[in-house]
Amino acid sequence: MMWFLLLLHSLAHFGPASSSDPKQGKIILRNLHNKDSPCKGHVEAYYGNEKGYVGDKYWNKTTEEVVCRSTHCGKPENGINDVYRPLNSKVWLNELQCQGNERSLWDCDGWPGPEVSFYKKPTVKMVTCSNKIKINLKPHKCEGAVQYTVQSTGQPNRTGYICSNGFGNEEANMLCKNLRCGEVTEILRSEWIHLEDFQNVERMEINCSGIANVTHPWQCVQSASPSCKSPVLIRCKGHDRVQLKGEGSNVCSGRLEMEKDRNWKSIGPKRTISDKLCQQMHCGASGNLTKDDQGYHLTCSDRVSVVLTNDRNSETKCYGRVRIKVNNSIKTACGTDWTSKNADMVCKELNCGK
Repeated sequence: MMWFLLLLHSLAHFGPASSSDPKQGKIILRNLHNKDSPCKGHVEAYYGNEKGYVGDKYWNKTTEEVVCRSTHCGKPENGINDVYRPLNSKVWLNELQCQGNERSLWDCDGWPGPEVSFYKKPTVKMVTCSNKIKINLKPHKCEGAVQYTVQSTGQPNRTGYICSNGFGNEEANMLCKNLRCGEVTEILRSEWIHLEDFQNVERMEINCSGIANVTHPWQCVQSASPSCKSPVLIRCKGHDRVQLKGEGSNVCSGRLEMEKDRNWKSIGPKRTISDKLCQQMHCGASGNLTKDDQGYHLTCSDRVSVVLTNDRNSETKCYGRVRIKVNNSIKTACGTDWTSKNADMVCKELNCGK
């Protein structure tokens, strides 16, 4: 009996059972009462892809510091509450003796091994961290680059983007629903949105594998790898596609139509959103909405047309390089994914046949 007690005593002072155990999974915060607060809640640990809890024996401020930092949630704030855990739920971690500088709770000293420590309390600790997280799409509410903002009391707001690395349909679908934009329509190619400031801002990656019932994208966040080159761009079903149907001499003026069930139909929006619609269609900052017998007609501040040019950038009639003329400036049309359908549309718009 004496040797058994000595063994237990020695285990309590050893380091973590195995910091390289491949079964050690992610650690997140889960708020059962407010799903929009990923930096407040009880600590949830995954071992072998199975959810468990963290016991509070030896729990102190340094334990919370590791939790908040490893979940990218800042620093712990005052106020510790107990919350009930389900009956007979697993407790993977307990008896933690963190120093405060560990990368994860799995690296803290003290715990003898997963489910080794006997924990009979019906409650676990609830942690509140300093960061408040806001995730949105740029430039539109339900379409664009995935952008995050970190707000923390007494600190300036930090803004960054989510990388396309490892971002799949599961993550996109969860994000669209979180933004109340319905389900995902598609993950867009990065070249279709120009973000000059992406190289000079923070960036993170989202990977939700190994986490059950994700309620907020920030629960899946991790530091970006060096291979992160572009932000992820998504389109949700809640994004309304609009177009102006009129003359090819100015594609930013015409009858206003919206796509519904893959068909384009005339719409009559409020005058107050005409500026927003022009911006959405890359047709300038403002617009003038009028009504006639055929529907609503919108003319935006920019004058845009498709032209063909020769090598000297002079306009030609039915042959040449495809350019976009915005007011008095001529811009190059990207050739990525160019098809004969695009060519037919250009020729038709210029009254040049097929």
